[in-house]
Amino acid sequence: MAEEETLEARLILEPGIITLAAERCSDEDVATLRRMCQDMEAKVRDRDFEGFSVCDLLFHSALANMAGNQALVMLLSTVGDMMLHQQNIVQIIPGAMERAHLFHLDMVEAMATHDSALAGELMHKHLEDVMLTLRVSRTFSSK
Repeated sequence: MAEEETLEARLILEPGIITLAAERCSDEDVATLRRMCQDMEAKVRDRDFEGFSVCDLLFHSALANMAGNQALVMLLSTVGDMMLHQQNIVQIIPGAMERAHLFHLDMVEAMATHDSALAGELMHKHLEDVMLTLRVSRTFSSK
């Protein structure tokens, strides 16, 4: 399956997931997400692309769990392996890992205030950025 198809599915699924998660999350959930972002920051500093991709996948999976909807957890886990493959392609593009990390930080802050609309908007922008980065990487690799 093409990485673009995985991202299309994520664009449909994940803004809704984070919207529910922002409405339902506890202070402990937000603290967990902040710790995950600290782990991602270390991976950014170390230029650990694969480690960042794993942390990224765990972050998105945690959001699905925080949404409190097992059907959404199952749907997201179905695309999990495809997400990891797509992230490994995208994260090596200069600036992609840093931008993803900043989006994650902003999403956590929106969740901390239970601003579900902002959280959903940020997720959508994050995934659009990933899509654009993937397309740019394809352009360079085809030359």
